[in-house]
Amino acid sequence: MKFFREQRLIRGIHKIEQILPLGRRLLAMGRFEGVGEKGYQRSVGFVDILDFDDTDLVKKRRTFLATGHLVVQR
Repeated sequence: MKFFREQRLIRGIHKIEQILPLGRRLLAMGRFEGVGEKGYQRSVGFVDILDFDDTDLVKKRRTFLATGHLVVQR
């Protein structure tokens, strides 16, 4: 957790809008509201996928950001 306490370059609040349990996997969907690395305002949707081991500890976390349609346009 050192990354989240000391190394992360964004600051703000993650608002969870929906949680979907899927066996040993959980999807958390929501929105980040805060500031980016250089201090600019940021508002972005996200999905975190959490995979759990047999002792119910998170063994893997993946995050996908909803950055908008302009990212994929040519």
